[in-house]
Amino acid sequence: MGTVDAIINDPDYKFEFPTPDDRPGPPFISFSDASFGYPGGPLLFKNLNFGIDLESRIAMVGPNGIGKSTILKLISGELQPTSGTVFRSPKVRMAVFSQHHVDGLDLSANPLLYMMRCYPGVPEQKLRAHLGSFGVSGSLALQPMWSEEQGCICKYHPPPAPWYGLLDCMVQSFSVDKDLHMAQ
Repeated sequence: MGTVDAIINDPDYKFEFPTPDDRPGPPFISFSDASFGYPGGPLLFKNLNFGIDLESRIAMVGPNGIGKSTILKLISGELQPTSGTVFRSPKVRMAVFSQHHVDGLDLSANPLLYMMRCYPGVPEQKLRAHLGSFGVSGSLALQPMWSEEQGCICKYHPPPAPWYGLLDCMVQSFSVDKDLHMAQ
């Protein structure tokens, strides 16, 4: 009988977002009769009316191509409605984690170097503490984000203390435990 490798449990992740000093009043994002369709295509959303505040937890589930990513782009401001309005409070910072966010990373860099490039002038210790709050601490913060042996070791691009996070991911790219924890 052969040997079995030791079982290594994944670390627990606790995502902490700071309480803003100047909390925006609810809703900090609101859709008023907002409609959207891509040029030359059908109308995907018609007369949307809803608001999002700091207590909101929203999940969109559906088949590919139904418009889940599109509505997140409307929420974040990456897209604008073709009619109606989407109000976004200027006091709100959002972090967007897309299905393809890794495509925009320099995977030969380590997480600390990446953060130093994104936020020049921020003290290294503060960046290390921020990475550590996402489970990327110690020597892990200094390893390249991609290696042949380990694959992608830094799946999550930690934002600079957002007040609200938008996750656009396929079910396979997150574990159920992390999804449930982040929804709490």
